[in-house]
Amino acid sequence: MMNGVLRGLTWLTCLVYLDDIVVYTKGGVERHILELATVLERLSAAGLTLKLKKCVFAAKVMEYLGHELSSNGVRPAAWLVTAVSEFPRSTYPIEVKRFVHLAGYYRKFIETFGSIMQPMTRLLKQDDEWEWTEAQEFAFERVKAALTTMPLLVYPDFTLPFCLVTDASKVGLGACLMQDQGRGW
Repeated sequence: MMNGVLRGLTWLTCLVYLDDIVVYTKGGVERHILELATVLERLSAAGLTLKLKKCVFAAKVMEYLGHELSSNGVRPAAWLVTAVSEFPRSTYPIEVKRFVHLAGYYRKFIETFGSIMQPMTRLLKQDDEWEWTEAQEFAFERVKAALTTMPLLVYPDFTLPFCLVTDASKVGLGACLMQDQGRGW
């Protein structure tokens, strides 16, 4: 329903996930107020109301769906990075599965994530004997270290060219749409 009400505004002025809306602006406060007013008018016309205590206005940084959003870009939420970095070494397959899924939520922030995690995902196969080796330990620590650097994904600048970077190995396959915005690849 929310996507229908805000059709034409999503990905230009706002993001919608279920009943959550993030209104964002590339510009000053005046423009933000106009775009916010447009979103609020659409909601009102559809007979929808907001709970004021759940609203946050004019935030420079906010957390949304486990990510920290700012004008600089998107990074993993600090509390979830802490959860990954403090995750104990697995002693049972179910614990490996929990870690793989938790870390996998942030795969877009870690280059060659699939290849790095291969020793751990191999432990999830039913037909393999479960054994935590140096390979699993290395993967476990490497993913935790990569996330604790708080990597930042910057927003695309559609006036600049993009580069499609691909990579493949015996254990992984990946692709990334990259852009040099003056900070290097």
